[in-house]
Amino acid sequence: MDRSDRIKKLAELVGSSSFVSKFKENADNAIKDLCKRNQFGESHHVVVGDILFHVPGIDSTAVGNYVSDGNSFNSLVLEQYVANFDLTGFGFDDALRKFLSAFRLPGEAQKIERVVAAFARQFHRQNPGEFRGVDTAMILAYSLIMLNTDAHNPAVPKSKKMTKAQFVRNNRGIDDGADLPAWLLERLYDNMVYNPIRFQAQRGDGDILLYTRPLKAGWLRKQWDHRHAASSGPSSPVMRPLASRPRFDSQFSQPDSDTLPRAVSPDSSDRSGGGGGGGGDVAASAAS
Repeated sequence: MDRSDRIKKLAELVGSSSFVSKFKENADNAIKDLCKRNQFGESHHVVVGDILFHVPGIDSTAVGNYVSDGNSFNSLVLEQYVANFDLTGFGFDDALRKFLSAFRLPGEAQKIERVVAAFARQFHRQNPGEFRGVDTAMILAYSLIMLNTDAHNPAVPKSKKMTKAQFVRNNRGIDDGADLPAWLLERLYDNMVYNPIRFQAQRGDGDILLYTRPLKAGWLRKQWDHRHAASSGPSSPVMRPLASRPRFDSQFSQPDSDTLPRAVSPDSSDRSGGGGGGGGDVAASAAS
């Protein structure tokens, strides 16, 4: 079966089960019902991932929430969904735009981390000579999302917006310890400032709330919450981009900084944490 015939068959499978409306109402139940009808002789996650990518009319918010869920089946669906994106030869910011235009980015930090990590893996697979490793793509993707918010958030005064020099400095050493070319970072900065990413998410339920103007700019350090460190022993900080996990404090700092967190992105079990964002949805713009 060639690609066009397969897509047609996927659409027929979806149409026969009223999947589009059911998926918006209750994604898990809709997927379970769809898997019972799977006649493709393929793994369920392959069929589901391809349907979410190829079949028109499926609610973009429901897609974002479903593929970013952390359970094992949803994670497989995410990988298959993202595998459908052809990012070969795209500039990094154009690849990110293409990716984020397909669905509504969820508002929870952990979900965003899963989605951006999947994007980074796909970009690195299809453009293997662009960066030294997949972590570079992940860190840079977060950096561009933060820059996009900082540059185009009207709540950030012009005098406080991130400059090109700050953006370049904040991304030093992210390519497996090496610096990316300054001209590349400068071009990415210009592209993001003068041509913003238009997220499907708008202010309201499930929006991405961003903590702007942290006291430190640069890397995001994630450490075990000091409240739990005493019982579990010292733990070395892990340098990771933006998102937070349960019992992690998130902080913008230079890699050699040992200061306490300046901005905390709480998980769903602790929504009283700091920064300026509401509801524990995701994290910080790197303005300084």
